[in-house]
Amino acid sequence: MNSTLRLDVSITDGIHTVSIAGELDAGSVSELSDCLEGCRKPGARVLLDLRELNFMDGAGLELLDRTYVESSLEGWTFAVITTGDRYLARAA
Repeated sequence: MNSTLRLDVSITDGIHTVSIAGELDAGSVSELSDCLEGCRKPGARVLLDLRELNFMDGAGLELLDRTYVESSLEGWTFAVITTGDRYLARAA
């Protein structure tokens, strides 16, 4: 696979922090999905750090939305951190 997405997972004080860098798009979203799958369990706390992300398309947004909903239904916490100054692609 020729992905431009880089993942790093760390655990501190019971919080799984998944830091991603590069591009989250239809070609790489399965990598993040698989990574998050390994973190999720009842009572888990997962923080997705997007501060080094350069690009996200609709597939990435859909994964974040679905993960948030599933975390609520399955009893684990999912949060996202970003700088707020990155751009997201929108369909025309």
